[in-house]
Amino acid sequence: MFTNILLAVDGSEASLEAARQGIALAKVLNARVTMVVVTVPWATYFARELAVVVPDVVFPEADYEQRRHSRAVRLLSEVETHAYRADVAVKGVHRCHRDPTQAILDVAEHEGCDAIVMAPHGERMLVASETMRLIAQANIPVLVHRQS
Repeated sequence: MFTNILLAVDGSEASLEAARQGIALAKVLNARVTMVVVTVPWATYFARELAVVVPDVVFPEADYEQRRHSRAVRLLSEVETHAYRADVAVKGVHRCHRDPTQAILDVAEHEGCDAIVMAPHGERMLVASETMRLIAQANIPVLVHRQS
């Protein structure tokens, strides 16, 4: 059935729970998981903010980039640890891209994933519109985990 499941994680509790469920599914199917954390560049994140007009006023770009990278590393580590404990092979990928949907699709194709597991919404980097865009654009199954 599925041999490489992509877990799209944005740091929200909903996405972390979806990742845990994706790992459980991979365990049952004897599949591996590829986890992706997508962050957006400073200019994209602050595109509607004063920071674009007057750099470093709202949030300095260097600070944003350092925090973005550190946060992605922490998320990757957290989910990778859960996969290792479940005895599921895992590969973590961090992409910085202005379009999270496209980044997820690119990783899925590059890594040979045959399904995507994600939450229906996120609190941080991915939002409901990204989930809907992914469902509409993906050429592989997208499993949306809803918390009960």
